Amino acid sequence: VLPLRDASTGSLEAYELYAKAQRARHNNRGDDARTLFEEALRIDPSFTLARAQLATLLERLGENGRAAQERRIVRGELHRLPERQRLLAAAIQEYDNNPARAVDLLERLLDRYPDEEEAYDAVVHAYTHTRDPAYWKKSLTFMQRWARAVPGPRSGHFHNHYGYAYIEHGLFIEAEREFRAYIHVTPDEANGYDSLAELFLLTGRPLLALEQYEHALRLNPSFGWSHFGRVYALAQGPVSVGGFKY
Repeated sequence: VLPLRDASTGSLEAYELYAKAQRARHNNRGDDARTLFEEALRIDPSFTLARAQLATLLERLGENGRAAQERRIVRGELHRLPERQRLLAAAIQEYDNNPARAVDLLERLLDRYPDEEEAYDAVVHAYTHTRDPAYWKKSLTFMQRWARAVPGPRSGHFHNHYGYAYIEHGLFIEAEREFRAYIHVTPDEANGYDSLAELFLLTGRPLLALEQYEHALRLNPSFGWSHFGRVYALAQGPVSVGGFKY
């Protein structure tokens, strides 16, 4: 999460809600993230980065009309942001519908501010929306770049993205290591166990997958990905790489 000085709010309370929303978003708790972003904006309606994240989230939740309204507000506010925030907010607006443009904006941001972790995360999401295999060939190299640029303890979503990058390159032992690191960093989040379970399904270990899915659902009984995956594990059916969530 951004340092407070780099967030587009002067409210500590709004920023704390934004930080919680980002954790929820990174761990695939979309409804929780939406509620937290909305509360941050209730406290500070001018919090542009929170609004940019909310707009993308609303679109993914199927609320396209409201998402479009929020995007119009963000576009009208971009000019008043410092460069670092402006590039990030603009890219967040683009990575679902114009991922190539988003990658260009994010690379400009990283050229200037190579420690901007949210930009690395956004690039990975933009890659998933390009549907261009050429981008995914770069995914492992990109994760290595992220690791070099942001030293210190790793975030859960870093390990999750790294695990899926390893899967894309057929490196399943390394992927398992990253998913277990994700669980170690955030043992109270369902998503890490769900990611490990997906790896077990992919590599023909449905019983181990079932254990992980059930652990995820004990932590978060409404975690939809694990309900879906558990059905596959019980049926011992195949799961395609294309079905993975990021």
